[in-house]
Amino acid sequence: MPGSASRSVAGWVALWSGGAARAGTPEEIIGPLLTFNHWRRTADIEDDVRILVVEQQAVWMWGHSPIQGFVERENKHGVSWRPTMETESEFWLHHAAFEFLSSRFTAYRSTNDVPASIAEIVEHATDPLPCRAWTWPGRQHMRYRGRSLAMICEDEGYCYVQLGAPSEDDLDWADSLDIGWNESDSRQE
Repeated sequence: MPGSASRSVAGWVALWSGGAARAGTPEEIIGPLLTFNHWRRTADIEDDVRILVVEQQAVWMWGHSPIQGFVERENKHGVSWRPTMETESEFWLHHAAFEFLSSRFTAYRSTNDVPASIAEIVEHATDPLPCRAWTWPGRQHMRYRGRSLAMICEDEGYCYVQLGAPSEDDLDWADSLDIGWNESDSRQE
């Protein structure tokens, strides 16, 4: 999509929600939207990291370090923080995309435990969202096509693929991919 790299976090949120995003920093725009994972408004500090988001079951955390930048890690004692290598906008865009895919879109498809060849079909039909891969859940890539999103998670040679969009019309492109959506399909539910 032309201009996608220059689209702001607020612009992506407006595209997916169909309405204007609130004004503010990327954290001020995205943090209040999070319902699947939890935004930490208070300044919980661990080592030199301000914890920003905790996964819904508290198994994963994301934060910011003045030395390492934006970081992530499993929520276990002794596990080190790993840099996500993202800018502030990329970090919060990634959280927004995950939130819309997991909690906000009315049209969706997903399939689990499929070979990489199935994920490649979705990759060829979409463009990368301007953020980096995370390591939860699995090695994760976020992609988009028009107003729709795709998440591809790789874990030990198999993939989980999830698509979502504001409407079924926005997912028409996925229906021609000849993928068996074995976990969820909003057309069947």
